[in-house]
Amino acid sequence: MLINEFENQQSNATDRTFQQKNRKDTPYLFGINLLDNVVETIHRHTVSSYMQISAIALLDLSYVLAYGGLRGTSFYLFDLSPSGGGKDSAANQSFDLLLNPIMKLQNERKQLHDAMRIDSDDKIPPKSFHCIHTTDVTPQATYRAFETTKAQYPRLGEISNKMRKKEDSLMIFITESYGRSTLVQPNYKKDLGPSGDLIIDGISLHFYGNSNIRMMGRSTLMFHLQGGLLNRCILLYNPLTRAFEDRPESYDIPYSTQESIHSEVESLLAYAQKYSEMVKPSMPRNNEEYTRFEREIYTRSEELRETDIADIFKRTIQNLNAIILTLHYLKCWQQQKWLDTVEQSTVSLGIGFMRYLIEGYDALIDEILGVKKDRRDENNLLKLEKKIKELANPTGRIPHRELYRSLHLSRQEYDELLKLTKYRSDKRFLTYSDFG
Repeated sequence: MLINEFENQQSNATDRTFQQKNRKDTPYLFGINLLDNVVETIHRHTVSSYMQISAIALLDLSYVLAYGGLRGTSFYLFDLSPSGGGKDSAANQSFDLLLNPIMKLQNERKQLHDAMRIDSDDKIPPKSFHCIHTTDVTPQATYRAFETTKAQYPRLGEISNKMRKKEDSLMIFITESYGRSTLVQPNYKKDLGPSGDLIIDGISLHFYGNSNIRMMGRSTLMFHLQGGLLNRCILLYNPLTRAFEDRPESYDIPYSTQESIHSEVESLLAYAQKYSEMVKPSMPRNNEEYTRFEREIYTRSEELRETDIADIFKRTIQNLNAIILTLHYLKCWQQQKWLDTVEQSTVSLGIGFMRYLIEGYDALIDEILGVKKDRRDENNLLKLEKKIKELANPTGRIPHRELYRSLHLSRQEYDELLKLTKYRSDKRFLTYSDFG
């Protein structure tokens, strides 16, 4: 097996995994000052990729809009990136910048209600003011929280243990509540008489979670991809690692920057509350770009039809619609106006961002389907050929130990690699030439 043959294979390859591996960490520019500023600020203070940061920042802003009363912005996001890829740091920094103003308001509402209860000698019933859940929560607690705050947002890091339990009540609740605007709360109280189940209208459920494929395990991963929670989510997969010299000088965002962004979030919230009673904006009619993108997603799904992950793109368009509406509201707020119809430029912006996000699907799909191993073997074979040339000697033989150590492989991995070659070998040596 000659090195020239491998070099020709690589030069002609169109494998998307290889392209993803060499993809640069570049930002997606929205032209929305608040969003672009938040993404750049977080990127300067974390090791997370632009893709991870921009996705969760947009999700957090979609929640701010929903909390203020605007409709149609809810979508789900799940980060499956390998360990150490910056999942939690991106989520935590975005929380501090974009969601702290919401938490402050909720605390004020709770304090006011608690004071009223004290004044009434506890005649006023208690209420739940939870809305952004960063620790374990139950469906029953979420039902109660929806009675007070119509927009709810579980943000749960490393939830592989919960996802492994196929009958976990919270995972089932989040999965089944995807895209709903009405929630039916089971009636557990006998004193309600014949009233039956309680219906809560106008809800908005947003969700962020993360784990990684190894922690989750293949069985759990496939269960949730084929119709469970992951089937509802936009999936993030970032195999990129920031170079050491590109690491942030400080992981702490300056207080003045935080305050400035908090002020803008409060302005955005006031805008959402002002227009909360307006009819949800409509999409432009006969949108060729949107139809073309729908066809692209359909084609991608058809390519995977014979695999176990044929449904990985199933909710792409539904999540795209929420992203487009979120961007529409953000642009209207920036211009301080209200538009009843989404502009074509906003549709294009949303489609472009969705394409930017699903570039990461190529590496994820290859990881799940095992294509990554083939690429890794091919790269190792290239390295083996180069190392043989470097260590060439008059005997035509090289000790196995010297080769597998220089390739940073275990002996077992090295032996499996040799099966892909035509070289002769014995217990101690690889023979690469017929002489000697």
